Amino acid sequence: MKNHRLWIRLSEEEHKRLSELVEESGTGTMSGYIRACINEKKLPNFNAEELKSVKFQLSKLGNNLNQMVYLARTEGICDTAELDRLLKNIDEQVKRIYKDI
Repeated sequence: MKNHRLWIRLSEEEHKRLSELVEESGTGTMSGYIRACINEKKLPNFNAEELKSVKFQLSKLGNNLNQMVYLARTEGICDTAELDRLLKNIDEQVKRIYKDI
């Protein structure tokens, strides 16, 4: 349980540098970045633009997949139980990717 709050004061330069480190790490928040540092997790070094591109491509992929599923269901092309199983698996994989990035 996270029940301790940390308050720190930073200079403008320190705050800017911390913000850059958070963005480069891909943790998403200063809290996440600091916890990762404390827990000695190896932080990936992502380029912010590449990360945005990956998220955009995942979003496009999801939209295309939803359109295909809709068409398959309305046209009765495949077994809906199998389709639901595959969608659940894909959803879990995408969540893992987002968690990792």
